[in-house]
Amino acid sequence: MDTSPISLFVEIPEALHGSLVGFLEHRPDWDQDRVFSAAISLFLLQNRSPEQGSDRQAARIYLDSIFRRPADAASS
Repeated sequence: MDTSPISLFVEIPEALHGSLVGFLEHRPDWDQDRVFSAAISLFLLQNRSPEQGSDRQAARIYLDSIFRRPADAASS
């Protein structure tokens, strides 16, 4: 599985940004990249169509994000 990061530029509502900042202030073990990886992978897992089958890569990224498993350890 390719775990090379890419950069995204996104615009989010100001209220959502405020919630994100509040979350990150109270959880120093999380950062913005980790939150976005977890959120996007969970969204993709929950919204895939049945004909797409399973998405093991999205599931792995979600679990690694939630449990803070380093990406290079996931490929071993």
